[in-house]
Amino acid sequence: MKKQKQFKPSRLTLVVMGIAVVTLVNLGLLAYIMLNPRPSIPQSNIGMAELIVRSAKDNRVPLVISPTDGRMYIPEKRIVLPATDPAVGLLSYISFGDTLAISSDRDVNLSANQLFSHLDDNTKLLDQVPRLQACARGVTLSFKPDSSVTQTSKQLKDGRTAYLSIDAGCADASFYSFMQGINSY
Repeated sequence: MKKQKQFKPSRLTLVVMGIAVVTLVNLGLLAYIMLNPRPSIPQSNIGMAELIVRSAKDNRVPLVISPTDGRMYIPEKRIVLPATDPAVGLLSYISFGDTLAISSDRDVNLSANQLFSHLDDNTKLLDQVPRLQACARGVTLSFKPDSSVTQTSKQLKDGRTAYLSIDAGCADASFYSFMQGINSY
């Protein structure tokens, strides 16, 4: 039997074949991207989401934290809370006359992240707004009873009675139980 010659491509042939393969793969990827575009997120949705989140966060005041023992204070109402619990996170509040809405920044940020995860769908984005608002309200502290909501009362050292209620839209049991440690100074 006669031996057949084996084909041995030259270096130039291998380089040209390599370039051809890479070019074909790139053209295939480009065709896939062009034929299957991702839904783009409208710029107006990003702006709307940022405004919604800003409206929930901007008017809030952080609680004053004691550098010695970590307790948190609301000076205008002469209220003190125990040292912050990592499960609760940093707290902030907004005052409405005799009523305070105290919220956990962690809960508000988690709700804001949920809102931003739905930027591609206006309906789902707007469905997240009530939860964000509820988390921004967090626990309501009042010095007057309100029969329209379920409240827990706590007698403070200075004789005032504090009435606490949690917004059910963002019920965080650890935050509510933490708030039970409220007192006056």
